[in-house]
Amino acid sequence: MGKWVEAQLEGKVKVHTYNGFCPTHLRLRAEDIEKSREEHPNSKILAHPECHQTVSSLADFVGSTKEIMEYVKNTQFKEYTIATEKGVFDRLLRDYKDKTFYLLSEKLVCQNMKWNTLDDIYNSLLREEHEITLDKETSEKAMACINKMFEITKPVKV
Repeated sequence: MGKWVEAQLEGKVKVHTYNGFCPTHLRLRAEDIEKSREEHPNSKILAHPECHQTVSSLADFVGSTKEIMEYVKNTQFKEYTIATEKGVFDRLLRDYKDKTFYLLSEKLVCQNMKWNTLDDIYNSLLREEHEITLDKETSEKAMACINKMFEITKPVKV
């Protein structure tokens, strides 16, 4: 995703990334987009920036979950192919009954996202349960990373 952000900034800012990835989004391939275009030629393909560049470069729109939701809301197209986690697809189906949605791949289910529910989070906060305690060294290292992110993202005068 960092390289996608860097490309959107047209070289004005260097985005420092680590060699990480989202396994759910990396399951998608350019061939999935090509196949979808054949099967649903009138559908706009909406991808998340965590997809590999070979996938996002073929999409009609690339944006965050919120941006994908807003794109559907604010455009008059009738068909959309969703190239991100299935939860977004499910929400679009629920919220926009007058539009047709296709999930780019049935492989787009993130098991990690399914572990926690809104009820779990609510109950944890309500009962003040599941507190995570870190030792001083780990806390300091974590804060150094967070502070570095804020430093790197300070507004740049162009």
